[in-house]
Amino acid sequence: MMDKSIYFLVKNKDVKNKHVFSLLFTVSLLSILFTSCRLPRYCDGFDLQNHKDIAFRNNDTITYFSDNLGTKDSLILCVSDFFFTEPYEFTEISIAPDYECCPEAYYQTNEIASVSIREHLIGCRDMEVQIGNDLYSFTLGYFDHIDTSTYTTGISVISFYVTINEEKLFCWKVSDTSGNRRFDSFTKMEYKGIVEFHDKQTGKIWKSELY
Repeated sequence: MMDKSIYFLVKNKDVKNKHVFSLLFTVSLLSILFTSCRLPRYCDGFDLQNHKDIAFRNNDTITYFSDNLGTKDSLILCVSDFFFTEPYEFTEISIAPDYECCPEAYYQTNEIASVSIREHLIGCRDMEVQIGNDLYSFTLGYFDHIDTSTYTTGISVISFYVTINEEKLFCWKVSDTSGNRRFDSFTKMEYKGIVEFHDKQTGKIWKSELY
């Protein structure tokens, strides 16, 4: 008859071996899954031929007019900086691959009479607009007359369509609700950029020649 102490030693050894085998199997399986799910991905980058969200490129000029109390003033801004993401590759680690290529681009104009404009497309639909020192962040939602998600407190955004020369274009009317911004409202239009903005300090409404 086997000694009880020897029996328990043998039994414990078998249990340990089973645990070690189970652990090695789990590690091997995870290693295989990890290796097989490293998937190469390719993104095209920002399409320079697409002017829908970012209308302007380096050295473009943007002309605005303001008819204030019978005096017509003009403001000519020049794009002094332009950036866009180029095509790129990356490796995704996922059992259920799900990714979206979201190019980034922005333009920045020079400054004249404290007025400068910057439009920055971040990700797929997120937009930052800065006029002078006033920053607005929101989503380019394509829904007619619906409030749009915002990422900056104290602003409201309404989206709507307009028709120009029989062409239907989407717009976003952005307004300051905090009372803290000098440039307290503007309208962005697809393919045409910032087509109108209001300067609370001077009382002038500047309208783009493209509007």
